[in-house]
Amino acid sequence: MAPSLLQQALNLIDRIDRTHVNFKQIDFEADQENLFKEISKAIRKSIVAIKINSIDNKVNSNIRIYRENETPDELINRCTDGYWKSVGREFYFPEGLDYTVSPDNSLNSPGQIFGEWTWQVNRHPEWSIAAQLYHQTQDEKYAKTVATWLGNWIEQCPAPKEDNGGSQGPWRTIEIGIRMGLIWPQVISAFKDSPNFDDTLLLAWLNSYAEQSEFVWKYKKANNWLLMEMNGLLHAGVQLPFLKQASEWKEKALNEFIQQIKTQFQPDGFQRELSTHYMAVCMTNYLKPVDLLKSVGDKVPEALLEILSRMFNSWRKLARTNGMAFGFQDGPDGDLSQQLKNLPEELLIEADNWFIDGTGNPPAQKNSFLENSGYVVLRSGWGENDLCLAFDGGPFGDGHQHEDKLSIQLFACGKTLIGEAGTVDYSDTPQRHYSLQTPAHSTAIVDGEWQNRKKNYKRGVRPLDALAETICNLDDPQPSASAIYSEGYGPDLDVSVIHKRTVKLIDQKNVEITDEFSSEDESEHLVEILFHIQMDEAVVIQNGAKGKNKDGLTMNIQAYPTNVKIYPSIIVGGEKPDLRGWAAPDIYTKGYWDVVPRPCLTLTTKFKNKFELKTKIQVFPIKE
Repeated sequence: MAPSLLQQALNLIDRIDRTHVNFKQIDFEADQENLFKEISKAIRKSIVAIKINSIDNKVNSNIRIYRENETPDELINRCTDGYWKSVGREFYFPEGLDYTVSPDNSLNSPGQIFGEWTWQVNRHPEWSIAAQLYHQTQDEKYAKTVATWLGNWIEQCPAPKEDNGGSQGPWRTIEIGIRMGLIWPQVISAFKDSPNFDDTLLLAWLNSYAEQSEFVWKYKKANNWLLMEMNGLLHAGVQLPFLKQASEWKEKALNEFIQQIKTQFQPDGFQRELSTHYMAVCMTNYLKPVDLLKSVGDKVPEALLEILSRMFNSWRKLARTNGMAFGFQDGPDGDLSQQLKNLPEELLIEADNWFIDGTGNPPAQKNSFLENSGYVVLRSGWGENDLCLAFDGGPFGDGHQHEDKLSIQLFACGKTLIGEAGTVDYSDTPQRHYSLQTPAHSTAIVDGEWQNRKKNYKRGVRPLDALAETICNLDDPQPSASAIYSEGYGPDLDVSVIHKRTVKLIDQKNVEITDEFSSEDESEHLVEILFHIQMDEAVVIQNGAKGKNKDGLTMNIQAYPTNVKIYPSIIVGGEKPDLRGWAAPDIYTKGYWDVVPRPCLTLTTKFKNKFELKTKIQVFPIKE
């Protein structure tokens, strides 16, 4: 049975540091009503508030939690009426939100009875929206609403006796970290003096804070999760200095942040999961501690600034001409220009202004290579009509991996022309499984089988300083890069064909792809080379396809004349289990695991022993 709010409030009393300056004069032997009153008064005075984000009460486009054409105020009113939305799906709770149920089994994640819907609603994004609205308006309706939500959450979600992973929706450690590191700091800063947060509720809330801090340290995880967990623990330690364990939480979190630099980050600055999106998570969870420490006048460890510098440098190397970083593995493209606005001024470099607001000069270096991650970006320049080609020649990451080695992405004339099927929300669905596999990427399939590096994968085995086997020639007038996939295809990796791909940037309008396949057996092998075309339409031409946008931008993908027959085909909406021709919606924040039709070109041929195919990609800019 869950402890009542009153019991939770009583439990907090023993956690208070009675030597704290604001608690020294309190009579802890007083009757309960007066004791709660005096303790609450001291707590409200002692909480270290942080800067509360401003909010524009206009229609918000994040329809993972918003309805279309909905304002923040309308979102709060809707939730108050029982209609809650998470990861793009809305459900009605006439008796109030139940934080412990998965409202639709199809939303569950692999092997878990709770899925992303339940996990993410327990991150409380609506609470910070209400806090920001309250900060701007001082309308107590927002405080009253969140106070009700908070009381319900504390009573519904008592601390578990042990860590049960994803089966404990509200107490998954990643949710604790996000709540205490990103959401609750805003909420407690906004509402700490509100009369709607009565004494009992306030004390019960801080006891939950303490329980979560203890829990998240005891059951801390690894990789990007650990950084989120420590960000939450650090905020609790800094914002609640009157709790006995506060200084311990702060010290533990900072030490862990410093240790994780050695454990998680490669010399090229990329975090070991090799995901652009989860690099953004890492950036945020180092930026937030730096901001927090600066705001309270504490010294920022030099190691935190150094790793932020390295992380941002890796993203600069992935930047396209529009200020977005190419997305690799799980997650969307990264918004470099927006992230740079959060970077401490002392870490900005000259070219950053060009990304942020278009002033100054673009980076002097056109081509980039991340030597540990194996990612390459070749650019014809930094102008609006220039071309950027991204190539993945790197190792298998330590989380959020896709089976996509040697895949390419092409950005030209301000548009993505060739890409991937994208990331589908983390559900136990065919669409999600497809998004992780080779057919969802612009690389090759052999004998109908897919890459399968995960079969022999072991987390943490690859040394952080290991160099990728990608070979680059970045200073040539026609820069190039090449890499090899040789780990086998199929469930048992028994298709032992080796694929070598070389990408070359010819000029502002032309790219050449050379695919070499080899096998030591005498069998005939079927090769399918995929190009996920992200244009309005595509039609088959000889040995390739023509893509076209409604604005007139066109692209040709065409294999060179060869002595073997090439069979080009375009699929728009394939059938299970091979869903090529489907892709996640363009707006990742839509949150659906639904996919939309998108043309996928397949160049099919057969070979024995050795085979080479050159494919030319030509971009034809819009005519003025």
